[in-house]
Formats: sequence, C-alpha cells, structure tokens
Amino acid sequence: EPYRNKGIGLHLCNNLADFVVPIGADLAFLNVSKGNNKPLQFFKDRPGIPDFDNIGIFNIHQFVGRKKKAYHPGYKIEPVPVTDTFIHFLNARYSKYELGPVITKETLQGAINFVIQHNNEIIASMSMVDMMSAKQNVATKISRKLKILLTCINALSGFLGISKMPVLNEPVQMMYIKYLAVNDNQEQLVKLLVNHARNIVYEKGYSFVSVGLHEKDALNTCFTGLFKLTFKSVGMLLSIKDSKYLIEKVKQGIPFEDYSLV
Repeated sequence: EPYRNKGIGLHLCNNLADFVVPIGADLAFLNVSKGNNKPLQFFKDRPGIPDFDNIGIFNIHQFVGRKKKAYHPGYKIEPVPVTDTFIHFLNARYSKYELGPVITKETLQGAINFVIQHNNEIIASMSMVDMMSAKQNVATKISRKLKILLTCINALSGFLGISKMPVLNEPVQMMYIKYLAVNDNQEQLVKLLVNHARNIVYEKGYSFVSVGLHEKDALNTCFTGLFKLTFKSVGMLLSIKDSKYLIEKVKQGIPFEDYSLV
C-alpha cells in the first residue's frame, strides 16, 4: 500500500510496452480477480494500444488434499517419463484450445506426469508442478464466517482425512495441475486423476491442488462431489496490432491459461 498511486505500475507497463512492441509481439493476456475493476481502468485508453477485450471467466478450482489413495478396479494410474508418445497425446488435446500451448520436453520440465492406459494406449494424463519456490499466494484477509469454517475444518482434518487449511498471512501450500487431458472428458477418469493429485498434496503436507479452466471447458462438469473451493478470474486479451479477427476467434473458442504461472 505505501507504494500505490506513485506511478510505479505505469512505469512498469511502459517499460514492458517498450520491450514487446518493437519485437513484433501481438497478443497480451491479462488475468484479474472477478470484481477487481481497478486494473481494467488502469489499462484503458492507453495511447497507441487498443483496450483489452473480455474473453470470459476462468474457474480456479482448488481441491483439498485427502489421505485416501485413489483407486479404480478397472484403471491404473502410472507415472510416466516424458516420451514422444506422451507429448503427442498432450498436444492432440491442447491443440483444440485457443491460445493452447505447444507442449515440449522443456514445457514439462519439473513436472511429475501420470497416465491411464487402455490396450497400451494413453487415454488420460495429468501433469503436476510444485511452484512454491517461484510463487506464493497469501491469504491476507478472510471473512469472519470463512475464518470460523477454516478453524472447524482444521480441528476435524485428522478425523476427516483431509489436508489442513491455510493460515492467515502465511503462504497457501499448493501444487498445480499444469495439464489435464482425458479422452472424451470421461468423468470417472478425471476424478481418478484429481483424487490421485489430492493424495499427493496430502502426503506433502500441502493444502490444495489447483487447476484453472475456462468457463466453457467441459472438464468443469466432471468435479461433482469433490471437496473444493472455486475462485473466479476474468480473462482479458488485447491485440497490439488491433487484429479484431484474432480476438474474436479466441473468444469463440475455449481459451487456455496455465495458472501455475499466473
């Protein structure tokens, strides 16, 4: 707070523009917590730069860690190295997203990867990353009602077999699902992988495993019955070259954002 309204944000943005415009960059992506309108006004009516367009809401699902291991009699979750077959499976899935990443061995560096196979073919996969050394979210203010709820959950966490909840003014211990790819968005496979991730964060002593999905992503419907908290983020996009066609194409599709980096 002591550094607000001193032009620091404007100075940072001007330096960023001085870097990206000369190299021919076009798309700029901005995420803002839903209800936080100040950044939108800050980026509005900038000389020579078009305004941001709203490309929809991203749901940030945070699943609570659980002690019970994931199990399904018909499917087995296996750790997998980064092979060409694994990369091809992920790219086949994420090429369907707008702003989807081109996945390589480098983009999977530091991730732990799991697959479910049927007849020796991958039918589902999940890549998890631990970003605690690079980014930390801190709960600085919560409502009285939520504070009471978190206290009760922590008191019962051992009995319930779930992770302890975050403490005020301390980093939220969390891992991220960087990529989640399931053929035909089969709900039982999605839940199996997510529950496996929940067990991993429980074993690490973390509170949550998180995944960010655009509101139009069909995976959002696969989490019924799972204990989670969901936060909403507004996706904003602009074309420095003022390509309205490109912006509209993104808005018509299902945008992707890697929330382990946000």
